[in-house]
Order: sequence, then C-alpha cells, then structure tokens
Amino acid sequence: MNGTHHHNLGLKFEDVAVTNSESCALRFENQSVTYAELFDWTQRLAHLLVERGCLQGDVIAIGQNKTALPYALMLAALRLGIPYVNLDPMSPAARNSRILQTCGAKLFFFDDPAQSDAMSTLARENSCDSILLSENSLPSVSQENRAKQVDRMRSVDGATIAYIMFTSGSTGNPKGVAVTHESILHFISWGRERFNVRATDCFANLSPMYFDNSVFDFYVGLFSGATLAPISRELLTRPYDLVPYVEKMGCTIWFSVPSLLIYLMTMKALPGGSLPSMRQIAFGGEGYPKPELKKL
Repeated sequence: MNGTHHHNLGLKFEDVAVTNSESCALRFENQSVTYAELFDWTQRLAHLLVERGCLQGDVIAIGQNKTALPYALMLAALRLGIPYVNLDPMSPAARNSRILQTCGAKLFFFDDPAQSDAMSTLARENSCDSILLSENSLPSVSQENRAKQVDRMRSVDGATIAYIMFTSGSTGNPKGVAVTHESILHFISWGRERFNVRATDCFANLSPMYFDNSVFDFYVGLFSGATLAPISRELLTRPYDLVPYVEKMGCTIWFSVPSLLIYLMTMKALPGGSLPSMRQIAFGGEGYPKPELKKL
C-alpha cells in the first residue's frame, strides 16, 4: 500500500481496494469476496444511497447479520459521509425503536429475508424506509455516477461522523457515541503498527457488529488489506464447532471479550495445538482474571 495521506475513510478504502484488488476481503464457509468485488458493491450501494436522496450527515441504520452486503453498505456510507448505525435484529423492538428515534435514521437496511416482516414494521413505526439488501437488486453505476461519488467523497473531512455506536443501555436508555473519520484513521494506524498487521492476516470477526469490539476487526482488518472472516451468532453458541471453523478460515488474529475465551477453555473446546495459524490473541471489553489468563 502506498504512503498517501488520506483525510477520510472513503479515500483510504479506495486505495486499499485498488492495491489489493485480487486479495480476499471477506471469507465465509461457502463464499469468498475479493477487494475488487467488495469495492464494486460499495460503489453500487453508494449509488443506491444517492438515488434514495441521502445527503452527507443523514444517518442510515443496518439490521446486521454478518452477511457480505452489510459490510459493503458500511463502506458505501463512509464513502459519502453518511453515518451508519448497526442494530441487532434480535434485540427487543422497543430498544431498536429508541435507537432509530435517537439517531434519526433516514433509511433502514436489513439482510435476512426471514426478518422482513419484523424489520419492515420496525422501520415503518419509526418513519424510516426499509430496504432488503440483495445482490440482485443492486443498481448499476455509470462512469458519470462514479465521478460524482468521488466528488462527494472528497468533500468528506476528518470531523465527519463515520458511525454511531450505541451503549447497552444497562443504566437506562441506550446512548449513542458518534465517532469521526479522523479518529478511526488514527485507530487504524495504531492497530496496524501495534499488531503488525499484514495483508496476509485473517481476522476472526467474532464480535457482533453492533458491539464496539467489532470496530477493531472491521477497520484494522479491511483497511489494511487483510481478510475478515465473519463469525455468525449461531456458530458462537457451538464451541466445539467454533474453534475448528476459525482454524478452517486460517485466522491469524483473534479479538474478543475474555468471557468467550474463558468459556472455550472451560468447555475444553480450545485444546493445546488448536488454532495453529493464530499469531495474535487480544481481548477487551472486560477484565481477564489472571488465573484464567495463565490457563490460556
């Protein structure tokens, strides 16, 4: 990757995507998405946002189940200076309604057709248009459209909000924390240096995308030209399948809450010799009791 300074995340990702076009960006059990494909989806979804009248500063919400297109949508929003909010589709409707009302989301996207009724109702009750993310429904983008996107992207400055992350709300209503492009650019730079991230790395994307630990995987991974291996909610409930899956994906970097690692150790799902490709295990979000850390 060249040493060009980027003043926003859209410019940064475009450089990463062009430099690593044939490399794997997203790796699933039955699907691999190259950076070229991810960037194409990003441009097409950015065009969709433009077509739907989204302006810089408008907010979109994403009912996120870790399929491929929501990642491209997050990148599309960053490209245009449109803050995104990831929601847990399985959270109570009352919680998600409060989040939609607080952030004033203009559009609400979701990626699971089985959740259409619930997601459409949630959007309607909060004055949002709901849109099912589907590869077949992505608009085509002309060269003129691409040029207009670039113009809009270049007008996004470092103080522009990139995303809004909501707290758990355990002490009351969920509170939104707005994070800027500049802050994340610094975070990416720190993460790449601190963990010696290379394009050959593969991040185990264990944390839900509505949880702030996921920021490390998404930004430090994809903005370094590395691979991201999304781990589904359902797989996290099967410890004896989770570790072999992470092995199969060739993951080299693991970041999770300590309780997940302690759970795997307690269940004897993480025996010696497992995860042979893993070179970094990081944890955060809560304390790690020293006796448990020694076991790991």
